[in-house]
Amino acid sequence: RTRRSKMAPLTPLRMKHLALSVALVSSYVVAFPAGSRRFVSRETEVIGGAAPTTTSDPATVGPVFCNRELNLRQLDVVGFDMDHTLAQYETAFDLLAFEGAKDKLHTEYGYPEEVLDFHYDASTYSRGLIIDKARGNFLKIDRHKYVRVASHGSKVLSSQERKEIYRPNFEGTLEFKGSNFVKMDTLFHVVDASLFAQLVDLKDRKPELFKSIDYPTIYQHVRACVDLCHRDGTIKKEVARDPVPYIVRDPNLIPMLRAFK
Repeated sequence: RTRRSKMAPLTPLRMKHLALSVALVSSYVVAFPAGSRRFVSRETEVIGGAAPTTTSDPATVGPVFCNRELNLRQLDVVGFDMDHTLAQYETAFDLLAFEGAKDKLHTEYGYPEEVLDFHYDASTYSRGLIIDKARGNFLKIDRHKYVRVASHGSKVLSSQERKEIYRPNFEGTLEFKGSNFVKMDTLFHVVDASLFAQLVDLKDRKPELFKSIDYPTIYQHVRACVDLCHRDGTIKKEVARDPVPYIVRDPNLIPMLRAFK
Protein backbone atom coordinates (compact mmCIF):
# COMPACT_ATOMS: atom_id res chain seq x y z
CA ARG A 1 0.00 0.00 0.00
CA THR A 2 1.37 3.39 -0.98
CA ARG A 3 2.05 5.68 1.90
CA ARG A 4 0.99 9.25 1.30
CA SER A 5 2.93 12.06 2.91
CA LYS A 6 0.85 14.64 4.69
CA MET A 7 1.18 18.17 3.40
CA ALA A 8 0.57 21.23 5.53
CA PRO A 9 -2.35 23.39 4.37
CA LEU A 10 -1.46 26.24 2.04
CA THR A 11 -2.20 29.24 4.19
CA PRO A 12 -1.82 32.70 2.63
CA LEU A 13 1.56 33.08 4.37
CA ARG A 14 2.82 29.71 3.07
CA MET A 15 1.61 30.57 -0.43
CA LYS A 16 3.55 33.82 -0.27
CA HIS A 17 6.71 31.98 0.81
CA LEU A 18 6.23 29.38 -1.93
CA ALA A 19 5.85 32.06 -4.59
CA LEU A 20 8.99 33.79 -3.35
CA SER A 21 10.96 30.52 -3.46
CA VAL A 22 9.83 29.80 -7.01
CA ALA A 23 10.85 33.29 -8.08
CA LEU A 24 14.27 32.89 -6.51
CA VAL A 25 14.90 29.51 -8.09
CA SER A 26 13.74 30.75 -11.50
CA SER A 27 16.15 33.66 -11.33
CA TYR A 28 19.12 31.51 -10.38
CA VAL A 29 20.99 31.65 -13.70
CA VAL A 30 24.53 32.49 -14.72
CA ALA A 31 24.91 36.22 -14.14
CA PHE A 32 27.38 38.38 -15.99
CA PRO A 33 28.95 41.40 -14.26
CA ALA A 34 27.97 44.90 -15.27
CA GLY A 35 30.02 46.18 -18.17
CA SER A 36 30.33 42.78 -19.84
CA ARG A 37 29.94 42.67 -23.61
CA ARG A 38 26.46 41.22 -23.70
CA PHE A 39 23.38 42.41 -25.54
CA VAL A 40 24.26 44.92 -28.24
CA SER A 41 21.45 43.64 -30.42
CA ARG A 42 19.76 40.31 -31.05
CA GLU A 43 22.20 39.56 -33.86
CA THR A 44 25.42 40.89 -32.32
CA GLU A 45 25.25 39.82 -28.69
CA VAL A 46 28.38 37.92 -27.73
CA ILE A 47 28.44 34.39 -26.47
CA GLY A 48 29.41 35.08 -22.89
CA GLY A 49 30.16 37.78 -20.36
CA ALA A 50 33.12 39.19 -18.53
CA ALA A 51 35.29 36.90 -16.45
CA PRO A 52 34.16 36.37 -12.87
CA THR A 53 35.48 38.98 -10.49
CA THR A 54 38.25 37.54 -8.33
CA THR A 55 38.01 39.60 -5.19
CA SER A 56 37.11 39.18 -1.56
CA ASP A 57 35.14 42.43 -1.41
CA PRO A 58 31.58 41.45 -0.36
CA ALA A 59 30.17 44.39 -2.30
CA THR A 60 31.18 42.77 -5.61
CA VAL A 61 29.74 39.34 -4.87
CA GLY A 62 26.30 38.64 -6.33
CA PRO A 63 23.40 37.24 -4.32
CA VAL A 64 23.53 33.55 -3.47
CA PHE A 65 20.32 31.58 -2.98
CA CYS A 66 20.60 28.63 -0.60
CA ASN A 67 17.87 26.02 -0.95
CA ARG A 68 19.22 23.49 1.55
CA GLU A 69 20.11 23.72 5.21
CA LEU A 70 22.86 21.79 6.96
CA ASN A 71 23.12 21.18 10.69
CA LEU A 72 26.85 21.47 11.39
CA ARG A 73 26.41 19.99 14.87
CA GLN A 74 26.01 16.59 13.23
CA LEU A 75 29.40 16.81 11.48
CA ASP A 76 32.90 16.12 12.77
CA VAL A 77 34.85 17.24 9.70
CA VAL A 78 34.20 19.79 6.94
CA GLY A 79 36.27 19.52 3.76
CA PHE A 80 36.69 22.00 0.91
CA ASP A 81 37.92 21.74 -2.64
CA MET A 82 40.96 23.90 -3.29
CA ASP A 83 40.86 25.08 -6.93
CA HIS A 84 38.50 28.04 -7.38
CA THR A 85 37.07 27.33 -3.92
CA LEU A 86 39.61 27.93 -1.17
CA ALA A 87 42.12 29.16 -3.74
CA GLN A 88 40.80 31.86 -6.07
CA TYR A 89 43.08 32.38 -9.06
CA GLU A 90 44.07 35.49 -10.96
CA THR A 91 43.98 35.64 -14.76
CA ALA A 92 47.75 35.07 -14.72
CA PHE A 93 47.07 31.51 -13.56
CA ASP A 94 44.95 30.81 -16.65
CA LEU A 95 47.67 32.33 -18.82
CA LEU A 96 50.11 29.68 -17.62
CA ALA A 97 47.78 26.97 -18.90
CA PHE A 98 46.97 28.85 -22.11
CA GLU A 99 50.58 29.59 -23.05
CA GLY A 100 51.72 26.11 -22.07
CA ALA A 101 48.97 24.46 -24.12
CA LYS A 102 49.85 26.60 -27.16
CA ASP A 103 53.45 25.40 -27.02
CA LYS A 104 52.41 21.77 -26.65
CA LEU A 105 49.99 21.99 -29.57
CA HIS A 106 52.86 23.22 -31.72
CA THR A 107 55.64 20.93 -30.47
CA GLU A 108 53.70 17.76 -29.57
CA TYR A 109 50.91 17.76 -32.17
CA GLY A 110 52.53 19.69 -35.01
CA TYR A 111 50.07 22.58 -35.15
CA PRO A 112 51.20 25.57 -37.27
CA GLU A 113 53.24 28.44 -35.83
CA GLU A 114 50.22 30.74 -36.11
CA VAL A 115 48.95 29.09 -32.92
CA LEU A 116 51.80 30.69 -30.98
CA ASP A 117 50.36 34.13 -31.79
CA PHE A 118 47.01 33.42 -30.08
CA HIS A 119 46.02 35.67 -27.16
CA TYR A 120 44.05 34.54 -24.14
CA ASP A 121 40.49 35.91 -24.04
CA ALA A 122 39.10 35.73 -20.50
CA SER A 123 36.11 37.98 -21.10
CA THR A 124 34.10 36.32 -23.87
CA TYR A 125 33.55 32.82 -22.49
CA SER A 126 32.24 31.82 -19.09
CA ARG A 127 30.74 28.94 -17.15
CA GLY A 128 27.30 27.82 -18.24
CA LEU A 129 28.01 27.65 -21.96
CA ILE A 130 27.99 24.47 -24.04
CA ILE A 131 30.64 23.58 -26.61
CA ASP A 132 29.45 21.78 -29.73
CA LYS A 133 32.67 20.01 -30.67
CA ALA A 134 31.34 18.55 -33.92
CA ARG A 135 30.56 21.99 -35.38
CA GLY A 136 33.09 24.17 -33.56
CA ASN A 137 30.26 26.14 -31.98
CA PHE A 138 29.61 27.72 -28.58
CA LEU A 139 26.05 27.81 -27.26
CA LYS A 140 24.24 29.84 -24.64
CA ILE A 141 20.96 28.11 -23.81
CA ASP A 142 18.09 29.00 -21.53
CA ARG A 143 16.31 26.78 -18.99
CA HIS A 144 14.05 25.42 -21.74
CA LYS A 145 17.15 24.30 -23.68
CA TYR A 146 16.52 26.85 -26.39
CA VAL A 147 19.71 28.23 -27.95
CA ARG A 148 19.63 31.96 -27.27
CA VAL A 149 23.08 32.80 -28.63
CA ALA A 150 25.54 30.78 -30.69
CA SER A 151 28.93 31.40 -32.22
CA HIS A 152 31.10 29.48 -34.63
CA GLY A 153 34.57 29.95 -33.22
CA SER A 154 34.57 33.63 -32.33
CA LYS A 155 32.00 34.57 -35.02
CA VAL A 156 28.51 35.11 -33.61
CA LEU A 157 25.88 33.35 -35.72
CA SER A 158 22.87 35.24 -36.98
CA SER A 159 19.40 34.33 -35.78
CA GLN A 160 18.71 32.54 -39.07
CA GLU A 161 21.95 30.54 -38.93
CA ARG A 162 21.36 29.60 -35.31
CA LYS A 163 17.81 28.40 -35.91
CA GLU A 164 18.76 26.35 -38.96
CA ILE A 165 21.21 24.35 -36.86
CA TYR A 166 19.52 24.16 -33.47
CA ARG A 167 15.80 24.47 -34.13
CA PRO A 168 13.90 21.86 -32.05
CA ASN A 169 12.15 19.29 -34.22
CA PHE A 170 8.86 17.45 -33.79
CA GLU A 171 10.60 14.69 -31.80
CA GLY A 172 11.16 16.99 -28.86
CA THR A 173 13.55 19.44 -27.25
CA LEU A 174 17.26 19.28 -28.04
CA GLU A 175 19.13 17.63 -25.17
CA PHE A 176 22.75 18.63 -25.91
CA LYS A 177 24.00 15.34 -24.51
CA GLY A 178 26.59 12.91 -25.79
CA SER A 179 30.26 13.00 -26.66
CA ASN A 180 29.91 15.93 -29.07
CA PHE A 181 28.81 18.37 -26.36
CA VAL A 182 30.89 19.74 -23.49
CA LYS A 183 29.30 21.66 -20.64
CA MET A 184 31.51 24.46 -19.37
CA ASP A 185 30.78 23.88 -15.71
CA THR A 186 34.14 24.94 -14.24
CA LEU A 187 36.37 27.99 -14.64
CA PHE A 188 39.09 25.75 -16.05
CA HIS A 189 36.99 25.37 -19.21
CA VAL A 190 37.53 29.04 -20.07
CA VAL A 191 41.10 28.30 -21.19
CA ASP A 192 39.88 25.42 -23.36
CA ALA A 193 37.17 27.60 -24.89
CA SER A 194 39.45 30.51 -25.74
CA LEU A 195 42.02 28.24 -27.38
CA PHE A 196 39.46 26.10 -29.22
CA ALA A 197 37.61 29.13 -30.62
CA GLN A 198 40.78 30.59 -32.10
CA LEU A 199 41.73 27.24 -33.60
CA VAL A 200 38.29 26.98 -35.22
CA ASP A 201 38.80 30.45 -36.70
CA LEU A 202 42.24 29.49 -37.99
CA LYS A 203 40.98 26.24 -39.53
CA ASP A 204 38.19 28.09 -41.33
CA ARG A 205 40.57 30.78 -42.51
CA LYS A 206 43.40 28.43 -43.56
CA PRO A 207 42.01 24.90 -43.95
CA GLU A 208 45.17 23.76 -45.72
CA LEU A 209 47.06 23.98 -42.42
CA PHE A 210 44.86 21.36 -40.78
CA LYS A 211 44.57 18.78 -43.58
CA SER A 212 42.24 16.06 -42.27
CA ILE A 213 41.96 17.30 -38.67
CA ASP A 214 38.32 18.00 -37.81
CA TYR A 215 36.80 20.12 -35.03
CA PRO A 216 36.31 17.28 -32.48
CA THR A 217 39.95 16.23 -32.91
CA ILE A 218 41.10 19.81 -32.41
CA TYR A 219 39.15 20.01 -29.15
CA GLN A 220 40.58 16.66 -28.06
CA HIS A 221 44.09 17.99 -28.62
CA VAL A 222 43.31 21.21 -26.76
CA ARG A 223 41.93 19.28 -23.77
CA ALA A 224 44.95 16.96 -23.73
CA CYS A 225 47.45 19.84 -23.83
CA VAL A 226 45.74 21.89 -21.12
CA ASP A 227 45.45 18.81 -18.92
CA LEU A 228 49.12 18.00 -19.47
CA CYS A 229 50.08 21.50 -18.31
CA HIS A 230 48.40 20.72 -14.98
CA ARG A 231 50.09 17.32 -14.68
CA ASP A 232 53.65 17.84 -15.90
CA GLY A 233 54.56 20.78 -13.66
CA THR A 234 54.21 23.52 -16.28
CA ILE A 235 51.79 25.36 -13.99
CA LYS A 236 52.68 24.07 -10.53
CA LYS A 237 56.37 24.95 -10.77
CA GLU A 238 55.63 28.58 -11.58
CA VAL A 239 52.98 28.94 -8.88
CA ALA A 240 55.21 27.28 -6.26
CA ARG A 241 58.10 29.56 -7.19
CA ASP A 242 56.06 32.72 -6.62
CA PRO A 243 52.36 32.32 -5.68
CA VAL A 244 51.63 36.04 -5.32
CA PRO A 245 50.80 36.84 -9.00
CA TYR A 246 48.53 33.81 -9.34
CA ILE A 247 46.47 33.44 -6.16
CA VAL A 248 44.03 36.02 -4.78
CA ARG A 249 44.85 36.86 -1.19
CA ASP A 250 41.57 36.72 0.74
CA PRO A 251 41.75 38.14 4.29
CA ASN A 252 38.38 36.55 5.11
CA LEU A 253 39.42 32.98 4.34
CA ILE A 254 41.22 32.05 7.58
CA PRO A 255 38.56 33.64 9.85
CA MET A 256 35.90 31.71 7.93
CA LEU A 257 37.68 28.39 8.41
CA ARG A 258 38.23 29.08 12.10
CA ALA A 259 34.55 29.87 12.50
CA PHE A 260 33.71 26.26 11.66
CA LYS A 261 35.51 24.98 14.77
